[in-house]
Amino acid sequence: IVGVDFRDGILFVPEVLMAANAMKAGMALLKPILAETGAKPIGIMVVGTVKGDIHDIGKNLVGMMMEGAGFEVIDAMLIGIVITNLSDRTKRPLKLGDFDKTGEVSLQLFLAMSLMSMDLSSLVGAFGPIFLTLCIQIAVISVFSVYIVFRLMGRDYDAAVIAGGFCGLGMGATPVAIANMNAVTLKHGPSFKAFLVIPLVGAFFIDILNAVIIKFFLGLPMMQQAAETTAGTM
Repeated sequence: IVGVDFRDGILFVPEVLMAANAMKAGMALLKPILAETGAKPIGIMVVGTVKGDIHDIGKNLVGMMMEGAGFEVIDAMLIGIVITNLSDRTKRPLKLGDFDKTGEVSLQLFLAMSLMSMDLSSLVGAFGPIFLTLCIQIAVISVFSVYIVFRLMGRDYDAAVIAGGFCGLGMGATPVAIANMNAVTLKHGPSFKAFLVIPLVGAFFIDILNAVIIKFFLGLPMMQQAAETTAGTM
């Protein structure tokens, strides 16, 4: 029901997050009861997100739904922490190249699935305004990245990579920013500062600001009237 209402524009991100947190709290209460019954899980599922992206809302929702369906869910982040710590303690270095290749494939799959899920046919009628908006967005983000982000970050190589990541944030999401920075660093060398700053700013701080901004606009009288009108016509 929540997913349908979100699709139809009745619910927004804050309400979806509230529903997800309520479901998570309910599952926490049900787990001990289910454990006492001795019921065995019907399978084991490992869930995770693209490396460098800490948007875990969708991952947590999938994990909760799979737990409700009877699966034992293991978070890939916990597995990564265990493997990394065991590697350090046993003095057995990990083959980071394999991890990078896996992360790159996962990122490309994420971007491909995002594009495949878009209903481009429904945008044909609004192609002109959308294309104009896109051109303006590209121009504004490019100017802001070059003249603001690059200069504030120190005008060095790390600043250039961060600026590239910022372009990805402005034109998509954190995975797009990671893809942009990967393209730069694979050719010109690593940038640890960029891969620390962009995921934190893009995923953590922007999410906090988005929640505040969305709450503010939802509280405006005209938005409440629009919601009431939409609900009354359904």
